[in-house]
Amino acid sequence: MTVRVYRSTDVGAPSIDLSIGSIITLLDACLVNGYGSKAALGWTKQFSGTNKAVYLQGTGGAGNALRVVDDVVNQVGGGVTTACKLHGVRGALTVDTYKGRFGDSVGCFITKPETTGGGGWVLIGNEYSFYLCTKRAGWGNGWSIGYFGDCSSYASDPATDIGKTIFSFPTAQTTVGSPPPSNYDGVIGFISSGSGNSGSPGTRLAGDVGGIYTDANGYGGVMINFALAMGYLKDTILYPSRVSNGLVCSPVMVVIPSSSVLTQPAGYQGDTEIRGVIPGRYIPLHHSSKFTPEPQKQFTFTSGEMAGKTLEAFYSWDYSTSAQGNTNLVLLEVSDTW
Repeated sequence: MTVRVYRSTDVGAPSIDLSIGSIITLLDACLVNGYGSKAALGWTKQFSGTNKAVYLQGTGGAGNALRVVDDVVNQVGGGVTTACKLHGVRGALTVDTYKGRFGDSVGCFITKPETTGGGGWVLIGNEYSFYLCTKRAGWGNGWSIGYFGDCSSYASDPATDIGKTIFSFPTAQTTVGSPPPSNYDGVIGFISSGSGNSGSPGTRLAGDVGGIYTDANGYGGVMINFALAMGYLKDTILYPSRVSNGLVCSPVMVVIPSSSVLTQPAGYQGDTEIRGVIPGRYIPLHHSSKFTPEPQKQFTFTSGEMAGKTLEAFYSWDYSTSAQGNTNLVLLEVSDTW
């Protein structure tokens, strides 16, 4: 698979504003059509309607799709919207019908970027997974961050694991015209100090292996947490590391908690399962007061198990404080080693 990076600053990149349908324009360009000298990721626009679209994963994916509704949701008047509604779907039949859905029942959202006045967007992905980072003018260094795609599944046969797709975007809003009231903002595993491993309520799996975790329709919709492989070290290591003289980070695991909202058959109640690893996403293990990289600073590893990887720093916008925070730091891989 090929990892590609698209930015609002690219030559020929679509200019996105707050108008209805603009996120669909962005996804068409990055996932399906390409722009300028950049090839598309190889997804299929499976269905479309008026300001609606369904994007199907490409080669190697689990066969799930992202449904986008970019019309009057969060409308502020004059044909302007500040966010776009999304959720994952399985077995799409039309742009409005499907066999199953996953994501918040009300819908989850990505903030619309304005590519003028300090706003912008970055999309990083491959044929079956992508991160979408958007920034409003006036947000400074903060981003709204979402992910749709497969995890690196721990299933005995990952190729047939159709439930490994993850949908993680900012959670549902309650007031039209207001931003989603989530301090996680879909940050893909916001990690607090110590060993915290909270997950966004807008984060769901498409389903699970062997039907161990299912809902009434046989589809997953489980809230998942994100745990660190070395979680107890979070926020304790100095930067730079005295051992490596550089950055120390951990991949992010997908964990189905014992408090799953889905039905568990006899013999499985109270179990916690590790589902896999999120590709292209890492957590820094350094103390937040010691590791405050410049926004979008890149870190390239030349030795060790991370050799050949380049990570880029993103700060998630925190709606609860209207600011970015060091604990909201996300490291996304922009090199082609997912």
